[in-house]
Amino acid sequence: MDAIAQAEDETSSAFSISQEDIDDALQSGGSYKDSKYRIYRQLTHSGDKKENIALLKEIYGNGGGSYTFPDGGRGHITYRGNGIILDRNDSDQAVTLSWSKVEKRLRELIKADRYLNPKEKDHYADYLERIEAPRYEVESQRKMARQRFIESKRELPPADKRDSLALRLSDFIRDLDGYEKDLLNEVSRPDLADMTEAQMEQAFSEPSTVQNLIDFLALVQRKTSSVYSRSNGYRFSQELTELYPVRYVFHEDDRVFLGVDEYEVMAFSENAVSLRNVKFPLFGKEMSRTDFEEKLRENPANDHLKVIVTESQKRETPAEKQPDSITFSIGFSEHPAFYDRELNDRYTDLSFALGNRLLGILDEKQHRERQDESKSVGWYHKTDFVIKAVIDGEEFSYDGRFDIGDGEGDLIAHIRNFYEYSLSPDCPFIPEWKRQGEDYYREHLESLRWGRDVFIPFLEQHTELTPEDEKLLAEIMETEDDWFRVPADKENDLAPIQPEQPTNDDLIGTELTIDNRRYRIESVGGISGDVSMRDITFQNEAGFPVNRVEKIGYVRRLLEQAQEQLPPEKEKTELPADLRRNYRITDDALGVGSAKEKFRNNMAAIRLLHELQVENRLATPDEQEVLSKYVGWGGLSMAFDGHNAAWAAEYQELKAELSDAEYRAAMESTLTAFYTPPVVIKSMYEALDRLGYAKGTILEPSCGTGNFFGLLPESMGASRLYGVELDPLTGGIAKQLYQRASIAVEGFEKTNLPDDHFDVVIGNVPFGEIRVNDSRYNAQKFLIHDYFFAKALDKVRSGGVVAFITSKGTMDKARIMRYMIFCFKVGVL
Repeated sequence: MDAIAQAEDETSSAFSISQEDIDDALQSGGSYKDSKYRIYRQLTHSGDKKENIALLKEIYGNGGGSYTFPDGGRGHITYRGNGIILDRNDSDQAVTLSWSKVEKRLRELIKADRYLNPKEKDHYADYLERIEAPRYEVESQRKMARQRFIESKRELPPADKRDSLALRLSDFIRDLDGYEKDLLNEVSRPDLADMTEAQMEQAFSEPSTVQNLIDFLALVQRKTSSVYSRSNGYRFSQELTELYPVRYVFHEDDRVFLGVDEYEVMAFSENAVSLRNVKFPLFGKEMSRTDFEEKLRENPANDHLKVIVTESQKRETPAEKQPDSITFSIGFSEHPAFYDRELNDRYTDLSFALGNRLLGILDEKQHRERQDESKSVGWYHKTDFVIKAVIDGEEFSYDGRFDIGDGEGDLIAHIRNFYEYSLSPDCPFIPEWKRQGEDYYREHLESLRWGRDVFIPFLEQHTELTPEDEKLLAEIMETEDDWFRVPADKENDLAPIQPEQPTNDDLIGTELTIDNRRYRIESVGGISGDVSMRDITFQNEAGFPVNRVEKIGYVRRLLEQAQEQLPPEKEKTELPADLRRNYRITDDALGVGSAKEKFRNNMAAIRLLHELQVENRLATPDEQEVLSKYVGWGGLSMAFDGHNAAWAAEYQELKAELSDAEYRAAMESTLTAFYTPPVVIKSMYEALDRLGYAKGTILEPSCGTGNFFGLLPESMGASRLYGVELDPLTGGIAKQLYQRASIAVEGFEKTNLPDDHFDVVIGNVPFGEIRVNDSRYNAQKFLIHDYFFAKALDKVRSGGVVAFITSKGTMDKARIMRYMIFCFKVGVL
């Protein structure tokens, strides 16, 4: 019977009535109110063809009338017991559609989302309410209408959809599944689940709420299985970030919390921030501005620094022209190649060059597999991305979706295809653009041409991989065998699997501090990566414990942050680390010469140091050569004697060049400062090498100009260097010579350092009949040399090394030997 019906349908020419004409006729529905909704509901709920045809016959009945075709031509439509007949006045031919054919085509139109128009979709829920359909059906359609509204604004730039953000975001959160809404509890804002549009609009003026929303949307992206939720969570977070940017406004001397430590802002520039640890001032930390602001966001104790930058503030604040730049971020991706196994999380921020190369590789590979029927690969892996660029001083943002496996090529090819398609005369969106006005249409075309003619060439200039990119690409591709598992029996699709996770058993029992509370790790989820922690803050006293669950990546980063040796203290005048260099001593005769030669070298170095301080800059390599000849004032006391005729000129030169404070400090150092020849230092490092030391933390508590740093063997070059020097001139020169080291210009007794911390304490510490005022050691009545030994023993870790130049007399002293034994960690060589 179907074959007969099909033959009957095709008795007329296929060209007399087009498919477009047929579809238009079917999309008009029946002749009375709500008939189209009845057809739509029946065909979406019922798979019974006979029932569907019976309803169609009932709705259309018998009859007909004149009909206007999409091209304006006139004709007739007739409904009969055997189907629908269409004919045109300008043709003697007609087409007859059997009810079987009508039913089939209607289902195809509905499946393709071409039956109801947007306005009809929006009112479909009202129809369901009128006929008293089940409540779940009505609410489902209202939810779909809200989602369509959100999707309709999806591709617009954030600035063009500002007015609807509050409505769209409140609807988005309201319609999330229950477990997704529960994520609001993780940002302590369950009240956001039921906010009205007006309440959400008001919330946008509160920096803390904007940040709560961004944090919540980040959780939605990571923890939900819904592509719709993840994708829109990403886009809403992008809108909030752009339209309501939360900025941390800070100044020099402000105090901030990074992890568990409090820091003071010493200096900052457009690209870098220098910090000083409040508890241990010698320990500085230098970070990029981006990393610093990211760390600020992690600790609520920094929320007082937040402000929202309004549009008026943006307009009122003239901005300097920004240099060209480009950043690339992954919003979400269904492809497991973007899963970072070490962090138990996804890669999100890659360089554009790496993102472009990686997506191209994955697309080519999966497209090839899709064409191979034996591979059973029939899907694309959707990947949302955003590119932010500054081109000739102007900011530009491009966000889109890359379907891995569609064969378009790399990211640049994907974007080029978008622009070429949008600018082609066949682009189906042109009528919609024109309906929004001629000005809008013209500006939109100009924007598209700019993308094709400027943005694409700009991207092509940023495709070269750095060595770091090459390394990360290799690491990602090494996991290729873990991306997919072999299809199970009777399964048509490969299923992505997560890479094998580490057991994380090493964390069990570890204690750490979060938000001023102490926790002990009880368990780690092997699949979820959730770390369960028991609050032990009040285990020995009264107090209410608050147990906590965090992700493994976050916990490991906290532990690493607490254990790592912090970078050097930075002065407000210092520059970013990538501009610094450590001087390397290559001359074993450095410091050799007569007293007058040493004086001349000292003065040349001091004058240069003063120039550098006035000009607020770092020494160049050539200038470091001049500074390296400074040997300090040990053995040059005659230069400070105003009654020594042989040194009268030098005395006057010193008084003229040095400030009173510098002069006093230099004169005092003649009693305790002595130059250490390179050959002695090298032999000490040889001993360290034999003891097995290769890298770690090295403290030089009386570093002078830093010769111990300058002679550090290349095999120990990864060590972090810390120095202390009392004399401001000598310490200033040391800072210029060893720009990557952390050097405190103060007495060792005033330097706050953690106990059991350093791997090596090394140096030629002061001698003399001088006592140091340090309340911790005053009872021992140590002379200065013994004091340095005692404090060094407390600062070196168990199993570490204290390597000092000393005398047999020191080692024969009962007091210092008793202290060594008291420390329980000293073996004397």
